[in-house]
Amino acid sequence: MDADTSIVEYFGESISSSCGYCKTTDPDKFTHGMWAHKLSTEDYNALLDRGWRRSGKYLYKPTLNRTCCPQYTIRCDANAFKPTKKHKRVLKIVQDYLATGKQPNKCAIPATGGDRAESHEMPLTKATSNSVVDTLKQGTVATCEPAAEQTTAASENKPKDHVAPKEVCSEDAAKTSTATRQPRLGKKKEMRKQRALQRLAKKGIDAETAQNMRLAKVPQPKSLEDRLEQSPSSKPAHRLEFRLVRSHPVSREFSRTLTESHATYAQYQTTVHGDPPSKPSLSQYRRFLCDSPLNEKKPSSSCADFAGFGSFHQQYVLDGKIIAVGVLDILPRCVSAKYFYYDPAYQFLSLGTYSALVEIALVRKLAKIVPALRWYYMGFYIDSCPKMRYKGRYLPSDLLCPETFTWVPIEKCLPKLAVSKYARFASNDIASTEEDTNIDQVIVLCNGLVSTYEALCQLKNRTVQDGAEVQEYARLVGSTCAKRMLLYRQE
Repeated sequence: MDADTSIVEYFGESISSSCGYCKTTDPDKFTHGMWAHKLSTEDYNALLDRGWRRSGKYLYKPTLNRTCCPQYTIRCDANAFKPTKKHKRVLKIVQDYLATGKQPNKCAIPATGGDRAESHEMPLTKATSNSVVDTLKQGTVATCEPAAEQTTAASENKPKDHVAPKEVCSEDAAKTSTATRQPRLGKKKEMRKQRALQRLAKKGIDAETAQNMRLAKVPQPKSLEDRLEQSPSSKPAHRLEFRLVRSHPVSREFSRTLTESHATYAQYQTTVHGDPPSKPSLSQYRRFLCDSPLNEKKPSSSCADFAGFGSFHQQYVLDGKIIAVGVLDILPRCVSAKYFYYDPAYQFLSLGTYSALVEIALVRKLAKIVPALRWYYMGFYIDSCPKMRYKGRYLPSDLLCPETFTWVPIEKCLPKLAVSKYARFASNDIASTEEDTNIDQVIVLCNGLVSTYEALCQLKNRTVQDGAEVQEYARLVGSTCAKRMLLYRQE
């Protein structure tokens, strides 16, 4: 069996007893789930493009038209991304803190809109856990939105109360106004321009060449990478570095920093999410953010800037201390952001927003090595939950249509979501890709034997219920994955 083969076990649809987004006591939260014993990075990328997502080794796909808070997969084109004023403000806050050590005023801290964490871990049912054990024998504080800047021409031009208006001394002075003086200023400017051109002409430089020279001196806007780079200083107050360590299989650096990373996670969960101290245990941390079904795939050629595909933790190390961690999956066509947590003591740095910009920069860096890897997947966009709308501010972004599984620019989706929580984004002339897949072609694994479902039915007496479950699985994962991944079936 190929080392990069995917093996999954489908569990069907379940309903959750709570919703971490709307907090209703009686939610409608329907989700399909399956356990990934092994999963190739290519197959997981394909599953993301079908609306799936992972929590540890558990894969889940919300039933959007039946859930209280529809969760739409969102992605950002990292190469085309341009930071907004709010993003630039966050970058400057971090840079100023690193250079001077001074914390910003609370009013200067922009609202992040969300903490970038998925609302909660998708729990495994007891039946699910038992099934996994039996078959293998083994053993997610928004700040206040600042007041809008209000500077109008009227307020700027309003005369001060203590300044008395000047008296008009003569009829000629009374006739003098801004309107009559403006042409004179324009004329002087034009005269200066002509004199400058005459001086250049004596040097043999014509007007067109002079214009090109002027434009060449205009400073170009800073790139995201330039803004992230720590300002050169002989004695900066702090040093921040980013370490990308492989979490599965566990690397030496990951093992060395496991205790420190978990301590930061526990502080975040108890302070920001209000978890009881006993909940963010080391075992829960491992299961949620360290365990991964993704097969490690190293680069074909040696490249110091590319560690390959798989599961990683990006550590934010300030003066030698881990203050934040981004949990990432690096896949053939995207970087998928799974979770982010930070030391609450550094909340004033707006690390949720800052980390998203750092991760976009990582995608851009990797895209230079693997051109197809240009997308930044931010998890789920939940329009019905205000605190999760911040993801739509990283532009240009697309939402995944839940019926055609095609990508649609978010600005075309928002008007539809304003009318209904659930919406089809693609135009009606695009056919749905949720059509029935021929289950005879689904690849299954049963008793160590790999075959098509059709061949299995010929060997074994399969029930009607089993066929319906395989049909549902094939529809949800898509024809490509259904014909490539191994669906574990019990006798």
